[in-house]
Amino acid sequence: MSSLGFIPDVSIIVITYFLMVIYNKKIVNLIIKIKLPRFLLFILTSIPLIILEENINWGAIGNKYTLLPWTLIPLIIFLIITGYLARKFKAKSVIVPMYSLMAFGIIWELLIGGLRGQMFVLPILFFIFMVFFVGLSYVYITYIPLKVLLKENE
Repeated sequence: MSSLGFIPDVSIIVITYFLMVIYNKKIVNLIIKIKLPRFLLFILTSIPLIILEENINWGAIGNKYTLLPWTLIPLIIFLIITGYLARKFKAKSVIVPMYSLMAFGIIWELLIGGLRGQMFVLPILFFIFMVFFVGLSYVYITYIPLKVLLKENE
């Protein structure tokens, strides 16, 4: 977590995510007023969300904060693949692509990322919480960008 501490960091992600859910139509309508290709808007919308989310979560593993975290590129690649597949299969809703990326992200974090080996170090209830929080982090960076991408499919 960031230097703010565990409770503020979790609160920032949870509260801003729920605000995104509540105000998603207004946010998406504001974003799509920008006259760029929808897929480009999808990618550009995800970048500030990734930067915020990664800077909040990086403190947990002792990294210094940076404007452009090195994880930005892999996460954008994951999002591009998710967006491409959502478009290719004509997803009607963000639910399936978003939760697919979330499941992939949790598996990625358990096998390669920040949760690797934590099962044996953290108390079990905290580890379970962290798995859910990692899932929420992937949903956080995906929800509004997918809404922007799939706006005409709704």
